[in-house]
Amino acid sequence: MPEVHALLFAERVIREAGNNRTTIVGIFDNIDMEDARQASTPWFVYIAIAGLPVGETKLELNIHRRGGERDFQGHGNILVPEEVPNKVECGLPITVFDAHAGFYDVSLRLDGELMATRPLFVRNGKAESNVDEATDNN
Repeated sequence: MPEVHALLFAERVIREAGNNRTTIVGIFDNIDMEDARQASTPWFVYIAIAGLPVGETKLELNIHRRGGERDFQGHGNILVPEEVPNKVECGLPITVFDAHAGFYDVSLRLDGELMATRPLFVRNGKAESNVDEATDNN
């Protein structure tokens, strides 16, 4: 049976050519919609799944506001050929959806079966930095 090892939200997912290393940049579990709307690139959902059977598996990713309708749906097929290990990693780009402040559930289904759910908190407005700015005392 497939096992989800990761379902993460990130600013970027980079797959390095030649060595198959994956770099995940800026992992988060909450987002400020003003910042997201001003971003020049989409954010990503990183997924790592092990134990997929050889052949084709249908993947579905949904973002639902709690108590509301679905705001985003992405789907596709994962093909696991016989000659490769059956561990799959991917970074799915998510364009900014018309979100409202509140809690969302991001769910992953494989062949229609719910495999994982993660919360996502959306704030309207711009994030305030908690990092102190460096000053030059010279």
